[in-house]
Amino acid sequence: MARTNQQVTNEEIKAYVEWAAAHGIKNVDGTQDALDNAQVVANYMLETWKSDFTRETLNQALPMIRHLLKFHGPAEAEYHRHIAKLGPEQAQVISDLIGKRGLRNDGDNLYVNFNSIAAWLEEKRFAINPHNVDLALTNLISGKRPLIWHKRLQDSEKEALKNREQQPTQARKQDEIVIPKNLPGHLVEHYRMLHSPKPDETVKTQKSLDAEYQQRAIDAANSIQSNLDREEAQNILSQNSKYGWEFCYHKILRFIEQRKHDRQNVVR
Repeated sequence: MARTNQQVTNEEIKAYVEWAAAHGIKNVDGTQDALDNAQVVANYMLETWKSDFTRETLNQALPMIRHLLKFHGPAEAEYHRHIAKLGPEQAQVISDLIGKRGLRNDGDNLYVNFNSIAAWLEEKRFAINPHNVDLALTNLISGKRPLIWHKRLQDSEKEALKNREQQPTQARKQDEIVIPKNLPGHLVEHYRMLHSPKPDETVKTQKSLDAEYQQRAIDAANSIQSNLDREEAQNILSQNSKYGWEFCYHKILRFIEQRKHDRQNVVR
C-alpha cells in the first residue's frame, strides 16, 4: 500500500470521522480520548501501513488497533451516529427542545432521549423542526422507544423542599435575637421564645399552577367537535397522574393541531 498524498486530506478526515461514528469510536473534538484515538489511527495508517484513509482501509485496520482505541457506550455511540447524519444545526434543534419539554438532558439520559426522537423522525422522514419534534414526543409517549423525564414534584414534596430552603433563614432570625449579657443561663431559652417573631397566622396560598393547567386541558378537550377526537383527548387527560397537567395540556394542543393538519391533507 502507498499513500497518494504526503499530508492527510480533507476527504481522509471526513472518512475517519464517519468511520469513527459508525463504529462507536470516541471522536468528540477536544477530548483527550478523541485525541488519543486519532493519534493511534494516524500512526498506524501513516507509519505502519502507509495507506490512505478510506472506509475500506480503516475497516481492515480496525482488528489490529481495536485494543488501543476507546469506544462510546451503546447509547452514546448511537447518539453520535445520529449527529454525524443530521449535522450540528439540526441536532441542536432536538437538543434544545429536550430540556424545554421536561425531558432529562444530563449524561446518558440525553443520549436516550435524543436517540428516541431522532430515530422516530428519521423513520417517518420528517424534517427537523420544533413542530415535528413535539409531534415525535406525542407519539413516543405510547410507543416502544424510551423517554426519560424530570421527576414532577407533588405538592407535599414542593412544600417540604420550600421548608428546607427556608431553614437557614429561620436560623439566622433566631441568631438575631440579642440575649442580655447579665441574663441567667436557665432563662435564655425562655427569653428567646418570648422575643422570637410570631408566625403569620394568615398565610395566603397562591392559586395552584397545576389546577390552572388542569382547567386548560379540560377546556381544550371539551372544545373538540369530533366525538372520536374528543375521546382520544379524554385518554390524554387520564395520563395526568403520570406526566402532570401541564404536559397533558400541551399534548392535547399538539393533538388538535395534528388532526387539523391531517384533515387539510385529506382535502388536498
